[in-house]
Amino acid sequence: MGAVGIVAMGMFGSTVAAEDEISIKEKHVINEKWGKPVYAYGSALTDEQIRDVAESFGLSIEEVESLSVSGKDMVHYLKDGDPNSNMYSSALVERKDKGFGVKVKIDNPENITKIKEDQYSNAMITAGVTDAEVLVTSPVAVTGESALTGIYKAFDSQGETLDQDRMEVAQDELSTTAEIGELNKDKEGFSQEKLDDALIAIKQELGESDGDLTNEEIEEIVNNALEERGLNDIITGEQAKKLIDLADNYSKTDAINSEEVKQQLTDLSRDVAEKFGNLKDKAVESGIFEKIGEFFKNLFSIIGDFFKGLSK
Repeated sequence: MGAVGIVAMGMFGSTVAAEDEISIKEKHVINEKWGKPVYAYGSALTDEQIRDVAESFGLSIEEVESLSVSGKDMVHYLKDGDPNSNMYSSALVERKDKGFGVKVKIDNPENITKIKEDQYSNAMITAGVTDAEVLVTSPVAVTGESALTGIYKAFDSQGETLDQDRMEVAQDELSTTAEIGELNKDKEGFSQEKLDDALIAIKQELGESDGDLTNEEIEEIVNNALEERGLNDIITGEQAKKLIDLADNYSKTDAINSEEVKQQLTDLSRDVAEKFGNLKDKAVESGIFEKIGEFFKNLFSIIGDFFKGLSK
């Protein structure tokens, strides 16, 4: 098993970490059971940027195991991309004890323009990452799709090789959810939290099956998850088809039978549900106030009509 911490990076995009409370940046303590955090930095960074990014994590170069991530790594791990791609984003990942879950936090969201924290967590779980705390940043603005590359290489460097098929499905998951999120972000009733919540539910439902589902059954699982979150009339048929294809590919991996995946998804669903619940609470409040306003508007209209009738 590998070291505790792993810092990962991505091309034109970086991933980043998880909850409000994240300990890597605050504790600066080397976990002797796992070893130093691993710092996977973008190969396009200058020596000065490499040092600055490490320090932005609250650590010096001497306190981490450093790892450069290039476009060749992206092709190697994801079987996709350009080997000459410039990689900028960097991440710090720390291995945690069993039961911790997968937690990702984006240190500077203004520079990670397309991918959100729970999208990274969701995809990492698909790939087979368990019980890890990740903190990601980038010195330049990047979209974020390729950030998983550094995380995979970081785990690999510590002797924890992830399944190739699951890594590829995870990358497809990240790209698909990022695309759907971008296309619908300005539509009323859509939120990334709803989509993340739907995807978790889809994967959990697939995990409850025996893995031998028909296309029609997979389509029904996806459509039900979208409908339950009010997304069925927002997401287009073409976008839903991409989610169905993604679910089909996911169902063919051993993630569907993994008890660790089921537990990690349960932990993540709790975090996402809290965010999703807050949004629903706000929507309910908004709906109540709209109804109250409409009630008084109608009441005043009735009263006005009544006095008009008297005057006649």
